[in-house]
Amino acid sequence: MRILRKNVFLVCLLACFTTGVKPCLAESGSGIGGGTIDSRISWCDEIALVIEDSTEEAQQLIGRNNDYRGALEEFYLGFIDALRVPPQATLSASSSLTYRAVSRGVELAQIFGIPEIVERTYDADNYQQYVELTSLVRFMNWYSKSIVRVAARIDREHFIPYGYSYSCPGCNAYPNMIELQSLFVDTSIDLLEDFNLSFISLKTSRDTFIPAIRVDLYLTALAFLSEEVGKDLEESIFNNAYSCHSRRLERLARKVNRYLLERTDTSLDSVTLNQYTLKINQIVGNIKDETCY
Repeated sequence: MRILRKNVFLVCLLACFTTGVKPCLAESGSGIGGGTIDSRISWCDEIALVIEDSTEEAQQLIGRNNDYRGALEEFYLGFIDALRVPPQATLSASSSLTYRAVSRGVELAQIFGIPEIVERTYDADNYQQYVELTSLVRFMNWYSKSIVRVAARIDREHFIPYGYSYSCPGCNAYPNMIELQSLFVDTSIDLLEDFNLSFISLKTSRDTFIPAIRVDLYLTALAFLSEEVGKDLEESIFNNAYSCHSRRLERLARKVNRYLLERTDTSLDSVTLNQYTLKINQIVGNIKDETCY
């Protein structure tokens, strides 16, 4: 867990000293999104099983015959199947962090063009195609496992109990709020870090970043994730501490999208890739160091 700013800790500490009010009862069914706490936890557990099954099948496809396209398809279909699990109540990105993570997985898979990749014929001797496939598989494997962690460590242990027992007007402050929010923020930052680790390598002789996938796909995904993580930081109880990072991420997303919209050829791709990769690395580093700039 990352160390939090002192002022944030004091704000949460004061909130946790709220006394004299009983928490809402879980049986009342008044949690975030409605339904009962048991039904929401059961839903998260089933989502985790669906994602675990698809991840296991993807790994077996690679282990049996290096079927990377089949593995990508399995990851993607696992996300789709997970969203088809019928909830007992209305779910949204604000009522379930697992739902949010799975929805992002579907969008990322579509940004990467995975539905089209699995239908494409690949040359077994083409090294660039091999790098593209293996990089996508590595990231989707990590992302699938992160969904399972979100379901187990954040939604099941913290976010769902918080929504049912502590989110109502007049309820006691959630005693584990600092841990919940730290896990929430850490998961978002880890997403940006692993994204870059999966798709970017540094050519040290020229200090040039080399993408494992097409530049436009990388930049599109970078803009999407920057905006999403910016929203996560803004929604955190620590938003005052992270507000500058949230704004920087949102500005970065706008700049990247503007470049993609105005891009007419690939002549500036290398310079742009370097610029925005350095920028996202800097922002992540600042968040870890708890400094704005």
